[in-house]
Amino acid sequence: MTGASRDLVNGPEDASQLWHQIDWNQREEEVRRLRQRIFRAVEEGNWPKARNLQKLMLRSHSNTLTSVRRVAQLSTGRKTAGVDRKKALTPKTRWNKDAIKRIRKRLSAEVKGLYGSNAAGMLSALTPIIRGWSAYYRKAVSSQIFSSLDHYVWKLTWEWARRSHPQWP
Repeated sequence: MTGASRDLVNGPEDASQLWHQIDWNQREEEVRRLRQRIFRAVEEGNWPKARNLQKLMLRSHSNTLTSVRRVAQLSTGRKTAGVDRKKALTPKTRWNKDAIKRIRKRLSAEVKGLYGSNAAGMLSALTPIIRGWSAYYRKAVSSQIFSSLDHYVWKLTWEWARRSHPQWP
């Protein structure tokens, strides 16, 4: 799948800046109507139509948006999504400073455990942690948070390099 067709399917990459401007009632209504059409096709026994509507549902931008919103905003209870019916509708409540402190503490502990190893070993240990965190918070965290985390990782690796190679200035 090319980049252009991916943009048409799931929307443009810069859409996260417009997250708060989305008309959620309209998006949820579109998804609800599509679900009703699938249900009616199954009830009528029209399986090819139901299958095509399911494929349309998978390619639907509204479905993608409402699914991400359900996971990232509406289901923020405890460790299991939706258990206590808490909702996080503002960006500040979607992520908190505790999450940033936890990732910084984890990265710091990981780097400290890697003193004496080579650069490839350090990168292979840090890359999955950073990728996982950034993928999880991609839709909810601003670029300022990512920039600060990037700077923090740079400082950690600089200190690691200074300690691992004291002969170099």
